[in-house]
Amino acid sequence: MTEDTTSKRYYLDHASTSPLRPEAVTALESWATSGPFGDPSRVHYNGFEVRAKIETAREAVASLTGVKSRQVVFTSGGTEAISQATFGALAKNPGGSVVAAGVEHSAVRHAAINFGELFNSRLVEAIVDDKGRIEPESIKDAIEMETKSGRSVALVNCQWANHEVGTLQDIEAIASICNSHQVPLHVDAVSAIGHVPIDLKEAGIDALSISAHKIGGPPGVGALILGRSSRYPPLIRGGDQERARRAGMENVPGIISFGAVAQVLSSPGWIEAQSQQSRRQTEEIISSLTSDESVIFYGDRKNRVPHIACFGIEGVEAEPILLGLDKFGISCHSGSACSSEALEPSPVLNAMGVEPDHSLRFSVGWSTTDEDIKVLLDKFPVVLKRLRELVS
Repeated sequence: MTEDTTSKRYYLDHASTSPLRPEAVTALESWATSGPFGDPSRVHYNGFEVRAKIETAREAVASLTGVKSRQVVFTSGGTEAISQATFGALAKNPGGSVVAAGVEHSAVRHAAINFGELFNSRLVEAIVDDKGRIEPESIKDAIEMETKSGRSVALVNCQWANHEVGTLQDIEAIASICNSHQVPLHVDAVSAIGHVPIDLKEAGIDALSISAHKIGGPPGVGALILGRSSRYPPLIRGGDQERARRAGMENVPGIISFGAVAQVLSSPGWIEAQSQQSRRQTEEIISSLTSDESVIFYGDRKNRVPHIACFGIEGVEAEPILLGLDKFGISCHSGSACSSEALEPSPVLNAMGVEPDHSLRFSVGWSTTDEDIKVLLDKFPVVLKRLRELVS
């Protein structure tokens, strides 16, 4: 392939991480230059001042997820929040099984397996279809199967939206099943928060994990949102921070910046407007790319988060396409985000029963412009044509 270079970048990988929103930058700069500085656990003016900033951010995150501020536990990100939910559920019910589908994020499945070894638990697979939809009846069957075998279920995991193909899950149906069987439900909402409305108050969910960097906040901060009656033993111990639910001094600048973004996203009509724009952009990508019969859309086109579009490319592996687009300044993604260093086949697509080696994911966000979409649609056929010529 001819070497092409460009100094301008067209970022279409928001589902991996989103650039800092201006509000996040302003909050970080303000803290770095003016503070407040101090340990929020200390009983002096500086400590009180920092504590007030943290609680303001907590209120903003609570508003974004439809809960009371006391239900928000700040963490270092989505992975820690997921681990806390899994550890806590198993610590309360040692030996209980964990139910999760093959399309769940690796952070969910690894937490279930690793903490399962500690608590003598096992992972039970839920069934998914070829669009990445978790079948609610398979959750019910798994719970009842474990009960009949004399094992309880400590936790059911269900993502709000899939991180790779964008498919939205039937949270209401799965929550109803879990509630009727008195089994805790944890929802990984990292790929859904800020893109679809989320209201934990009405959802019947026991725990929900989110992360700031997916929505234009800083990396290194997230939250575990607990149901009103949920109580879990802490994973990280050694202090009484976060109401004794997560030890260690809080990431003050990260939390303040996270709160600034959450406040914007909580504004009336903001998520709906952003979602409309994102869907228009991804629909344009889907319509254009699938006009080539060798390009197949993966996932549920109707019931998906608006910012993600995933494709299979027949006859050409994903890595050379990824590198070819990169030479034109286009950033996108192939495979699972947390295994991209090895460019491994996607476990999500494996679980869906579709070709896992030839997938590309494009994801848009708050900073995506129509020019970004145009450049992709102009250059993608060029890259694909060159690669097909090389293999023919």
